[in-house]
Amino acid sequence: MPEVMSNISNCTMHTHQSGYLDSKVKHFISLGMSIIIKCDECIMHHVVALYELGVSREEICECLETAITLQSCPCIKYSQLALDFYDELDSANDEE
Repeated sequence: MPEVMSNISNCTMHTHQSGYLDSKVKHFISLGMSIIIKCDECIMHHVVALYELGVSREEICECLETAITLQSCPCIKYSQLALDFYDELDSANDEE
């Protein structure tokens, strides 16, 4: 199992490196997909990555609006999860 997880982690890191699309765009795509597939851990991973890349809450909202439009109501709950997590990161950063 550890070998499988390590391979998945390496693949994920490689996939989100800048290429023709920059890392931020790839994480936005992945965040939208994570919301659609309802993966809490994936949502948090991509919100952290985007936060560390310096994206604004407004940029996150625009990505979430796209996911909601594509998937409708189920995405609203998971979009709120992503925003809440972004706000937690931002508030923790303000306290430092």
